[in-house]
Amino acid sequence: MNIYPNPADEYSYIDINLTKSSKVNLTVTNLVGQTVFTKTYGNLASGNQKLVVNVSNLNSGIYFFTIQAGNERLTKKIIVE
Repeated sequence: MNIYPNPADEYSYIDINLTKSSKVNLTVTNLVGQTVFTKTYGNLASGNQKLVVNVSNLNSGIYFFTIQAGNERLTKKIIVE
């Protein structure tokens, strides 16, 4: 999983590679573990996918993006300016 730009101010892009088609869930949490945003992407095809996330409504700070697809879960840190 690759997230860019980092830091972000308006939109953030997430590149993922799915081993099989699956529903993808994104959860954004702040530093104290509160969920501030969730989004479900429909059944995405296997292979490389690019997800677009509007971060302009988030306050400046550090967040964690967690992607879950099937039994796989990845979390990465992002800074919002």
